[in-house]
Amino acid sequence: HFLTHDPSDAIHAAGSRPVLALNGALDRQVDAAENLGTARRLLGESPAFTVKEYPGLNHLFQPCTTGDVAEYETIEQTVSPEVLADLAAWICALGK
Repeated sequence: HFLTHDPSDAIHAAGSRPVLALNGALDRQVDAAENLGTARRLLGESPAFTVKEYPGLNHLFQPCTTGDVAEYETIEQTVSPEVLADLAAWICALGK
């Protein structure tokens, strides 16, 4: 199902609510260019829309070389500190 799922309805349903779209550039499960491109196209100029692509990170937001799933077990870091900091900053900004 996830391979054919069209997120358009869910993205449109967000309306003016804040949306944070993140992708690792080396994500082999969800293509960053396609995923973030679709989000940009559907949300366009919404001031509540934030998008960021992280170079060198995989689907789990881990630093990696190839992004291949087989590489996951060789990576010690769980989630990139940069992603965690960006996520925390985005959440904190919602309260302002």
